[in-house]
Amino acid sequence: LVSLVLPAASLIIYSLASRDFTAWRRLYLGQGLLLFLAIAAPWHIAVGLANPDFFHFYFIHEHFERFLTKGHGRYQPWWYFLPVLVAGALPWTLVMGEALARAWRSAGEALAAKRFLLVWTAVVFCFFSVSGSKLASYILPMFAPLALLAGDFLARSERRQLITHLSLAALTAAIALGLSTAVPGFARDPVQQQPMAQYALWLGGAAALWLAGSAAALVLAWRGRSRAALLALAAATLFGGMGTLLGHESFAYTSSSYYLARQLPPAPNAPFYSLRMYDQTLPFYLGRSLTLVEYRDELSFGLDSEPDKGIATVAAFSQRWRQDPEAYAFMNEETYQELEREQLPMQIVARDAHRIVVKKLSTP
Repeated sequence: LVSLVLPAASLIIYSLASRDFTAWRRLYLGQGLLLFLAIAAPWHIAVGLANPDFFHFYFIHEHFERFLTKGHGRYQPWWYFLPVLVAGALPWTLVMGEALARAWRSAGEALAAKRFLLVWTAVVFCFFSVSGSKLASYILPMFAPLALLAGDFLARSERRQLITHLSLAALTAAIALGLSTAVPGFARDPVQQQPMAQYALWLGGAAALWLAGSAAALVLAWRGRSRAALLALAAATLFGGMGTLLGHESFAYTSSSYYLARQLPPAPNAPFYSLRMYDQTLPFYLGRSLTLVEYRDELSFGLDSEPDKGIATVAAFSQRWRQDPEAYAFMNEETYQELEREQLPMQIVARDAHRIVVKKLSTP
């Protein structure tokens, strides 16, 4: 529904605020709506026919209740997206801020376009800021209009303006380079210390690349080569950002179940339980689903529809485990210690930094 709400709200608010309704005459509302339904409706209808509760779950629970309530455990204060926007727009944050400030006051042929882009940005930001459920990625739709406004502003910037913005970008890169050395100190436990130290090297390299690109951009701007300066900063930021993402592979062993799954023997027909947790990567690498034990969270709809895919309590799981001729279970260290005290017949067959997989021991 948000794919309809955000564009419609942006256009309606723009039209009312600017008293400009000419855009409505250029829209293909009928044809566009039919095309939209032709693309989106078949999947929704097919899933709804196969799952009678789907429409209530998807449209009411996942849209209205997620937006209006705090039941999903993703509640954040109203200002949550401000630091997300500031960090996500780097190194163009200040450029975008100035471009936004000038958008409504601009004149000339681009006046209507700039005002609409400003409204589009504001609608996305305000819409998700009042939501009862927030994730950082929700405001991605506002970066498209922001990029257009920033690009227009940069294309019109004078040499002195550009040098000022590039100097601030270089200063930010230098601060990021200095702060990268403190990253290992954010490790939550001894297991994370080595991955954090490795990631700090990636972050330091990315910041150094960003700083070098900013310095090169400053030199080019000083010589009056504005376009080359912007390209230098953009390239450095792009590759620095890619390094930041690639470096996150340092946490693979502690975050992904890939290495855990590789330790397991093939057991396609044996029951496989997940106790008090659900790791979304494990079913992918195992190539099969898991039976959830004492865990529901966002999988409540599926468990209500197929209750045989879950077990309500660990006590009920223990009873079934003793009856299974062969079975596997996925859990954390705390749950394993609890079951070991109950003398549940099990043997560790795989483990990583935080998780354990056990196999049912045969009883005489």
